[in-house]
Amino acid sequence: MKQYAYILFALILLFTSCEPASYDDSGVLSRLDELEEQVSELEGRIEELETECNKATEDIAALRAIIEVLQSRDYVTSVTPIMDGDKVIGYTITFANSAPLTIYTCNFEDDDESIIVAITEGETEVVITLSDGSKITIPKSSAPLPTDYCEKLEDVEFMRYCYEKFDINGDKILSESEAKAIRAVNIDSKQNIYSVKGIEYFVNLESFQAYNAIALRTLDLSKNTNLRTIKEQALYKCSGLESVTLPPTIETIEDDAFHSCSALASINIPDGVKSIGSYAFAGDLQLSEITLPQSIETIGKNAFAATGLHSLVLPESVTVTSQYMCYNCQKLTILTLPTTITSIGYRSFDECNALVEIHCKATTPPTLEQYAFEATVNGRKIFVPHASVDAYKVAWSNFAEQIIGE
Repeated sequence: MKQYAYILFALILLFTSCEPASYDDSGVLSRLDELEEQVSELEGRIEELETECNKATEDIAALRAIIEVLQSRDYVTSVTPIMDGDKVIGYTITFANSAPLTIYTCNFEDDDESIIVAITEGETEVVITLSDGSKITIPKSSAPLPTDYCEKLEDVEFMRYCYEKFDINGDKILSESEAKAIRAVNIDSKQNIYSVKGIEYFVNLESFQAYNAIALRTLDLSKNTNLRTIKEQALYKCSGLESVTLPPTIETIEDDAFHSCSALASINIPDGVKSIGSYAFAGDLQLSEITLPQSIETIGKNAFAATGLHSLVLPESVTVTSQYMCYNCQKLTILTLPTTITSIGYRSFDECNALVEIHCKATTPPTLEQYAFEATVNGRKIFVPHASVDAYKVAWSNFAEQIIGE
């Protein structure tokens, strides 16, 4: 855009200098018989200035055309010199997609009056030098065109966000170096972004947040392997979000990460995730199933409260269930607790009115906190190791009639 600003400056400067302010037509005509020689001289000067201004206008038009070529990311296919005897006075530049452009660099004696003063052809580019010393570089067909990583994005709104946030030099091209410099993406409802497909080109991405981005439908971060954490409230209230694919490098899912994503039906929890924060998936009514890896050590309170889970298997790495962990999961029917479980927290599975089948594999009965299970569920069966049936009936006396050996 520097060249464009120079165009406007040159246009103002040259046309200001070309205005014959002191030339009074009525005065000259009234004294024509007395000032014939002076008028002849003045008219000659005006003609000279008009010629110079026309040259400036031609240069400005040429520069505007060059700007359009650069913005369309076109390239040069050939450069043909224009000769005046032995002297090169200009060039005809041919492009792959744009109209040919003829530029004269020596149109009249005083070259300083020309905006375009030189054109130099190299192996991979054509360089146009302006009178202020600035240069415009246009690639040739043998040179690879710069890759625009914003242009690779599927969603137009995400593309606009990309240019606004990450196009550091303002050339409307997100270069490879600019793409590699991106560490964080933060979007929200104001951007109206439905897809971030193409985000895999941001190879060094360390943080993704889309707080209340209600238009977002899918999220695939599987190739963003610099991500280690899904941060607190990262996808909070993304009510239109239907599916999520996380990269294998995720270790932590923080509090409220997917809280109130009411349309979320599919998400993977990668091997290597060690902790799931409080309210991480609370209120995700369409989430009917989830597979928890053996790497998980802690699950926060209300992590799966009021979700649509039909069944849940806790991995052997879990020793306790937190308060309200699956509170009010109205569709939860089958629960499997690992051999390592030692405590079932306060109201962990309270208000789970459809929970009719519980498998507790620990040989030693875990401690039951108050209201750990909904008290009255018709037809519920609690399966425990055969050798531990009596111990469970003593420890879990309120549920003694439901306990069965397996």
